[in-house]
Amino acid sequence: MAPAARDARIARMRAEEDALVQTDARWEELQRDELDTKSTLAAVQAKLDAITAEMRTVRARQRTLRSSLDSMRLQHQRELWTNVIPLEVLQLVFEECTISSTEIVTEFGQERGAYDEAAAPFAIATTCSRWRKIALVTPRLWTYMVLAPKSDGQVDFDALRERADAILVRSKNLSLDVLLSFSSLQPDRTDVWTLIVAITTQAVRMRSFELWLPSGLLRAEAGAFDPFKAPTPALERLCMVGDVSLEPEDPPDDGSDWGAYFMHAPKLIWIEFQLARMSCPPGHRFEALQTLMLWRTYPDVHTQRMVAAASFTLQRLVVSGDWGLVAIQQPLSLPVLTVLGVYEILPMLHHCIVAPRVHSIELSASVVVPEMAPFLDHFADRIKTLTLRRSEISPDCLGILQTLRNVETLICQNGDDTPHWDAIFGELAESPTIWPNLRSIRILKQTGTKLRDGFLNLVRARSTVASEDTDNGSQPAKLVEVDIADSGAPAWLRASVQHLLQKSSQE
Repeated sequence: MAPAARDARIARMRAEEDALVQTDARWEELQRDELDTKSTLAAVQAKLDAITAEMRTVRARQRTLRSSLDSMRLQHQRELWTNVIPLEVLQLVFEECTISSTEIVTEFGQERGAYDEAAAPFAIATTCSRWRKIALVTPRLWTYMVLAPKSDGQVDFDALRERADAILVRSKNLSLDVLLSFSSLQPDRTDVWTLIVAITTQAVRMRSFELWLPSGLLRAEAGAFDPFKAPTPALERLCMVGDVSLEPEDPPDDGSDWGAYFMHAPKLIWIEFQLARMSCPPGHRFEALQTLMLWRTYPDVHTQRMVAAASFTLQRLVVSGDWGLVAIQQPLSLPVLTVLGVYEILPMLHHCIVAPRVHSIELSASVVVPEMAPFLDHFADRIKTLTLRRSEISPDCLGILQTLRNVETLICQNGDDTPHWDAIFGELAESPTIWPNLRSIRILKQTGTKLRDGFLNLVRARSTVASEDTDNGSQPAKLVEVDIADSGAPAWLRASVQHLLQKSSQE
């Protein structure tokens, strides 16, 4: 290598050594700065975390203090107000906050909605001692009685008896609305009769009485319902459901002593019995009875007697026994009957009644069989509303039901166990001549979980027709109402149906 090149290399090496020394020094300086900065940052972060934690504590304390202060201010204002206003005025205000008896009776049934609302005034009674005193001396608050086992199925009849006695005393002489729901009891719990007897002794005061018992419960008190043989001037609704068994040593029950009830019940508008072993005397006449529902095999003689007793006022009749298996010589005239429910195969029922105003029919799915064709033909021109209940629907039911050619509203309920509903609706979609006047479909609770494309095809076919003119029979009426909101139908189906109906309404 030439001397000049060697000297140049040596010079370059010395220069880079100097640069490396400077770089190392700078690296050490930066490391020290990094450590100092991290220490400073950690201290600042710790301070920030402490501030944030204290802010949360202070905010929670603020909310607690505000809530406590607001409560104390409201309590102070209430006490000032209630101490100034006379007790009589407070009682009037309190009564205005209670649910009316009319609402209770209107919502009569085991849904218990109205009875739950009846508990609302007691929430007011918790606000101060004066309200509690008013609650205790306001008889109207104590006219609603709901007795049932606990949610876990346990039942303490001694506690229920104490509650019933308190209600009977505090309600004074006002009319009572009573619901006894014991259908979940074991059949050997005959101690329920002691409670029932204690309550039915007040039958003269009852406005509504509803009793649900388990099937097979032994009748430990033969006279438990005897108070209903006396005049019951306030009674409006009566429901007794449960197949009560007789003791083995009891003589057979031929129904001969059933007919001593309802001597005087001028306001009675609703009766629902399932083997209640109660009936009216021969020749009796109900003054206001509008709904009569007789479940299971209610004896023919008493079915006919009860229907005849209400013939001038009866608007809804539901039968599920044997009455209607054969024709009777003198059919009963029911001039104001509009709704007829049939829950057994009764092919001759139309020969037992004359009901020119019937326009709505309720059918258990199990009775839609060819044997019922004469019955359906009899009402074919008049039926506007068809209700199908329960799950035993046959896949070929349309061939039987199509005779009801003027159906405008179809209602289905309590049919979730059958896979056939969707197929039936699919067949209806392809059969425009079946129920050409159909404009409304309501699928109620426990019925729509298995609905799929068949139902959607029906809505699509019936909601997109060009005209509502069905006189020429060329095409069906337009479907304008479909209610599946509470049916359990899948969300995609509900959304699709809603879209089709909205689109149809805009055409």
